[in-house]
Amino acid sequence: MQPRFIHDANQCLHVIRLAAETLRLDATDGRLDIQRVVRRADAILNQVEELAALIAESRPLAETPASIHAEVEAGADSDGETRPRILLADDEALSSMMLAEYLERAGYTVDIAYDGLAALGFCRSSLYTAVVTDIRMPGLDGHQLISQLAEIQPGTPVIIVTGHLDPGAPGDLGANVTGILSKPFNPAELKRRLDELAGPNSTPFQDHA
Repeated sequence: MQPRFIHDANQCLHVIRLAAETLRLDATDGRLDIQRVVRRADAILNQVEELAALIAESRPLAETPASIHAEVEAGADSDGETRPRILLADDEALSSMMLAEYLERAGYTVDIAYDGLAALGFCRSSLYTAVVTDIRMPGLDGHQLISQLAEIQPGTPVIIVTGHLDPGAPGDLGANVTGILSKPFNPAELKRRLDELAGPNSTPFQDHA
């Protein structure tokens, strides 16, 4: 019960942070208007309500409103031909779409896979600058995805974003893993790591402390 509560609460906080970061990005690039403010505020308030419900243990997390999904998805740009291409594999739909929007606004083209098998399909048809993956996903988990990615796209860097990583030796993660971020994380930190990978140098992840 307690681990599940921590996971769900962290997920709420993660979405709140992403909504706030995208709102701030709207303000800095001149795209802020009242409709965007209202939609971002609705997303944040929805997650605050879910977090309050978790604390009160009155009900499970509800489905994310379809309108929020549609709003986030509609924010993608269409000029991805010259941009670094990222695959984001995570079964948390709302946070994945908001993170994808943040990265696309920061200059990346992002494909989203909501399970490991879909992510593997993307990897077979597209070459990626980096793959960002959760560990626990339906169909094919993150460890299996990383292992098969090493065969399909040798050398493609992987960043793990998860709240479920079990302690283990560095070799357990695979040679392509360049970093780990624990949810909830700051999307600006993920962007910083991706910027490093998109440059000429990439350093394999070593630190498991």
